[in-house]
Amino acid sequence: MNHPPNILIVEDEPIIAGFIRKELRALGYHVSGHARSHREALNLLEEVPVDLALIDIALGGKRDGIDVAHVIRERGETPFIFLTSYADPATIERAKPTRPAGYVVKPFTADDLYSSIELALAASGSQRAMNDGIFLPDGYGRVRVDLDQILFFESNRMYLEIHTRERTHVLRSTLSNFLEKLPEDRFVRIHRSFAVQIGHVERWNRTAVWVKGKELPVGRTYQSGLMERLQNGG
Repeated sequence: MNHPPNILIVEDEPIIAGFIRKELRALGYHVSGHARSHREALNLLEEVPVDLALIDIALGGKRDGIDVAHVIRERGETPFIFLTSYADPATIERAKPTRPAGYVVKPFTADDLYSSIELALAASGSQRAMNDGIFLPDGYGRVRVDLDQILFFESNRMYLEIHTRERTHVLRSTLSNFLEKLPEDRFVRIHRSFAVQIGHVERWNRTAVWVKGKELPVGRTYQSGLMERLQNGG
């Protein structure tokens, strides 16, 4: 994908929709449209390019966001994420058959949006499984970084440091969640707190690997899998 992902907002609350629009633009995404109802959403889905939809479940009409999701699912594989104030069992059971790419409970933050969107796009293939690149925070917003530039990941509780050739980016995410949707043939976990891009490993033994001269620990749980990958050339 050479252009920023096109995001459709389906939200009937103007203040929330405005917040989402502002944050999406700051994160580097393109807002392809804003629908306030079931009908507006279906019209926009036919008129504008949509790589992913953010859908509020409660739209204030007879048909809600789950009805929109059913139509999206029937038409193709466009991923969508539910934004909702409702996390009760009944609502979740109604939502499950639509197979959403994410379920974000309000109130949410820009980091919640970012991580959910990136993982949803990766899972759907809309970003070629992130093979082209990914938007990462740079202190002013988000900047696109080619995956080849990523050297290794370091987890610090709920924050993730992404070390690239040029700098370190920090975002709010767990290592497990972030790695789950990345290309498995390129990235491998080596420790509960570390993962590396296999092609950047310069030296290794059973207890450590070296990436661009930096020594990183290898946990016992990950030793056998890592050794097999490295011995087989990645």
